[in-house]
Parts: sequence; structure tokens; C-alpha cells
Amino acid sequence: DEQNKETLRIKLKELSNTQHTNALSDTIKAYAKAGLDYRLIPAEKAWEMNLPLPKNYKFLFWGSHGVGNTGIHTFLYQSGFTVYSCLADEGSKATYLYQYKGVISHKKGENIYLSLIEYFNAAYYDEDGDKLGSLYPDTPTLHQTRDPISSHKTHTTVKRPGANYKRNVNVDDDVKEIVKNRVGYWGGRGIINNPSFIGSLSIIESKYEIYHDFLLKKRLKNIKDIIIIDSADIIGEKGEKTMLRLAKEFNFEIPDFERIRKIFSLRISEYFPTIFPLYVDCDKYLKCFVCLTKFQLMDKEHINVNSYFGFKDEEFIACVHKDELKIFRQNVSKIHLCKDKLQKIALELEILKKNEEYKRNRIKEDKLLDYLKAHPNIAKKFKKVLDEKHLPFIKEQRPDIVASWKYYQEFEKMCEELQNQDIV
Repeated sequence: DEQNKETLRIKLKELSNTQHTNALSDTIKAYAKAGLDYRLIPAEKAWEMNLPLPKNYKFLFWGSHGVGNTGIHTFLYQSGFTVYSCLADEGSKATYLYQYKGVISHKKGENIYLSLIEYFNAAYYDEDGDKLGSLYPDTPTLHQTRDPISSHKTHTTVKRPGANYKRNVNVDDDVKEIVKNRVGYWGGRGIINNPSFIGSLSIIESKYEIYHDFLLKKRLKNIKDIIIIDSADIIGEKGEKTMLRLAKEFNFEIPDFERIRKIFSLRISEYFPTIFPLYVDCDKYLKCFVCLTKFQLMDKEHINVNSYFGFKDEEFIACVHKDELKIFRQNVSKIHLCKDKLQKIALELEILKKNEEYKRNRIKEDKLLDYLKAHPNIAKKFKKVLDEKHLPFIKEQRPDIVASWKYYQEFEKMCEELQNQDIV
């Protein structure tokens, strides 16, 4: 691709004029003679050379957690996209190496995108965050934003693994024990059984910079083409319009619009990761694990086997890892021995999801505002973080979106009243 070759020409010319010339001279000559092909440059060497990621992807998705990312990622996956996400637990360099290797394994024009929704904080654990940001080239980008009060409600009440959470269970386990305390919530110092706002301060002051959109944009020095969507744009009829808009903007086809529309309309994050997926050991009957999930997994390693069981995809999906598919098929005659057990587990998980959703739905944004009003020190710290680290970008680019945020406007008014009380 000529764009990638031009990027390499510029970078190699820069390197040839630096103090690293002697150390890299052989490398520079070799890459130049090889026709400036990214695929011949090892990821580690590319990182050492500060080489921008090759433009073999359609766009970069960037922003924060808690804004509805799961819905967008699921829609794109269902539309045939492959994503190379940031590696939150491994850091900036590992993210670059992973995305670099992923991108060069595809041809230009394939449905590929990158995701960066972490802010790798140098002050605490990662010194390469600025470098990583500078190595994303000027490609189209997609940024999703949300009323920060709604986002904070999500962060404080998001489902987490509970005291009895298990990723793997046995098909003969007591179903009630499988779901008991499977879901928990952050309580500031540990996991508690019910959603609460008491973990607010720890989230606001987190070393991981949960609210970081402005900081992250400053790192992404090269990007200019930014499509911005609000979380309200992915709900109901607006969601359908957003699907069609993104398909047009990034030039891709939606293979089965009606089916994907139905999936997109669901609150997908209510299921993952604490309800589904669940890996059920069926070795006694099928000599393999069966994964129960609400939607087809995005890893492309698991094969839908609902047809063998007679399960309906719209209710839940049973799948088997591709490496175990052969042995599964060899034991299909024993499916009747565990079919009802698997179905019972899946349905019990669905009941658990509804119960937890009921708990979370009782805690609305207005209650969060009441909590912040009752804890003015937390409210002031939250406002400072939003003003300095998170909102300057969206306020400059899309003040209309900010003006539409009902709860944030109420929060601003509340903070103004608190400030006036301090003056008095």
C-alpha cells in the first residue's frame, strides 16, 4: 500500500539523520531494499523505531469505558469486523505489538478496526502511554461519549464477579449453587452483594484515570478525522440510524440488518461477563466442555452447536471449542443425558440476569445526584476530574451533545450552588 510505504520512507529518512544511524543503518538499508514492506519489520523493531501503526485498518475506536462500547463492538462483530483491542492488563508496548501484528496479518480494505479505551497512566504503572498515542497514524476514528453522570452510575453499579463467581462449573452441579452470589458490585474496598454508590470516590480517584477522554485525545496527536456519537445514538430508532450511518462512513455492509438490529437493541452488557459466558464441564457425557452464552462469542474459536441440542439461538447459545468439536460429534448420542441440565443452567442464568437488572434499574441517575449532593467533597472532586481530564474535548467539538445531557446539566447546577454556599 502506497500510504504505508510513504510512512516508512519518512520514518527511515528521519532515523538515518539521528544519532541511532550506526545502530540502525543495516536495518534501514534492509527495509528500504525490501520495498518498504511493513510485513518484513518485526513488531519489536517497529516499536524501537517509533514506527506508526500501518494503515491497514478502517478506523480507530477510542474513548472510555462505561459509555455503551459493548453494543458498538457487538454490532461491528456481527457485521464481519475483527477488532484488535488495547491490552489493559499488559500495557502500552504490549498493546502496540499486539495491534501491529494483528494489522499486518490482513490485507488493506478488510473489515479491521483498532480499539483504545484505556489511559495507560505513566504516574502509576506505564511510562509508554504517550509513545503509544503518538504511533496511531492519521486514520478515520470513532469516538463514543456519554452523559458523565450516567456513565458514573454505570461504573459504580456495574456487575462484577461475586463471592461465588465461577467461570467453569460441572454439568451435574446444583444449579442454585451455580447462580448463588455469582454477581457482585464494587463497594469501594471490596465486593458487596447489591449495587451502591459508596465506591464513587475510589472510581473518581482511580490510578487508571477512568475519566480520561481529553487526556487521551491529547496523546492521539495525529488523528484529525473524528466521528462522534453519543450513547443516546445507539438506543431505539436512533440505534438503527447509527448502524446505517457507521456502515456508510466506514464503507462496510451490514449482512443481516434485521437480525443485527434486534441484537443491537438489547442491553448486551447486562449479560457479560458475570452472567454469561459459562463453561460447563460435560466430560462425563460428551468428553468436552460446552460454553453457554447469550450471543455468539467474538473469539471465533467456539462453534455454535445449538442444532444438536435443539436449543433456540434467540434464547441462548451452546457452543464448543473448535478443537473439541470432533470429539463432541463422536458423542452426540449422549446429548440426551445432559441436554435438560444445560438448558436448566442457562435458564437459571437468565433469571439471575433479570434479578440483577431489577436491582440496578432501581438505582437511577437522580439518586446518584442526591448522593453527590449529600457528599459535596466527592462532588467537587468529580467536577475537577471532569473539567480537567475528561470533558474539554467534547465541550469544544460537540457542545450540542453536552447541552443535551440532562443529568450533567443538573450536576453543574448543583456544583454551582455548592460553590455559592462555600462563598457565603
